[in-house]
Formats: sequence, C-alpha cells, structure tokens
Amino acid sequence: SYGKDVINVSWDYFGKSILAIQKDYTMLSLDPRTTKGTTLAKGLKSGLRPQTATFMGPGGRVIVSGVSSSRQPVLSIFDPRKLDDALLTQDLELSPGYLMANYDRDTKLCALTIRGSGMVRLYDCTRAVKKGEMTRLGQELTQHAFQGVCMAPKWGVDVMSSEVVRLYARDSSSVVPIHIKVPRKVNGFHSELYPATLSNDVA
Repeated sequence: SYGKDVINVSWDYFGKSILAIQKDYTMLSLDPRTTKGTTLAKGLKSGLRPQTATFMGPGGRVIVSGVSSSRQPVLSIFDPRKLDDALLTQDLELSPGYLMANYDRDTKLCALTIRGSGMVRLYDCTRAVKKGEMTRLGQELTQHAFQGVCMAPKWGVDVMSSEVVRLYARDSSSVVPIHIKVPRKVNGFHSELYPATLSNDVA
C-alpha cells in the first residue's frame, strides 16, 4: 500500500514511475515495481492545492489542476524535480470545484471538467512553456453532472470524422461519450491530425 486517500494517479511516459496525489494534497512518486513511495511535496510552496496531475510526455513535465491559495481554479505546469516554482500558472475564471484535467500528448490538448457540472473546456498547450500561455479553444455544456472523466485510447477515435479526442464521462446512472472533433469541410482521413501515437502492442 502506498498510502491512504489517493485521489489521482498518472504514469510517466516511459512507465517507470507513477505520480499520485492524496486527499491532503501530498504529491507522491511511486515505484510500480515495489511498494515504496517518495513524498515530493505536501501541498506546493506556491500555495497551489493539486487535485489532478498528468505527465505531458517524454520531457517529464506535469500539468496540474487545482486551486490557488485564494481558492481560484488554476492550471499549472511543473517540472516534478523542481516543485518550488511552476513553469506556468493560468487562472481559469471558474467557480471553485474539484477540477479534473485530461491531457492528450498527441494534440497537446487539455480537457478540463468540474465534478458535479456538465462543462468541458479545452485548452491548447502547444505554446504553454515556450510562450507562457495556454490558449482556450472552446467550451461545451451538457445536461449531465459529471462524477468522473477519462480519455479513451487513440485507436478508438473515429478518424473518418476528424475526431481527435474522445472522453468518457460518468454521471449518476450512465457513461457519456464526449467527442472532440476538428472542423473539416470534407469528411475523411486527414493525416495531419494524427501523428504517430502509442499502440496497444507491447514494445
């Protein structure tokens, strides 16, 4: 057992470690081959209280959603080896709530939802670190009250309709698919939307 009240976990890109967040905002680095865990931070010195954290790719950076010391919802990007200062923090201008962030490494899109609401908001993180900004792309409102949200593997998206991301959201009685598509005048496969991605074959 790695501890109690783990609310979020994320595998790193190479599958060598797991980043976990506990209910008291402690961030842990876990070794999946043993039962050992290392405490990275209990809360963050910036005052951010993390709720979800996801590795962004082979570079090792982590995108973290949470609330600031003034209880404002924020998205931040960290180097997990240097948690004293965020590389980028962006206020979201949302009402406080439990934030759930899902990050797609291929498109560099972050899909943000709030537990208990039916909102999905998209951010483009392509220029997040170099340019210091995450661009808000749009927002969708549904009639559901989400309790949890996850991102489907890429081999499950509908490439013929330019679907680049699919989310599955759980409400009180069902699982709801949410389709993120890039507008195209002509249906069909557009190769520029689908870079090489992880497969389900063992290396």
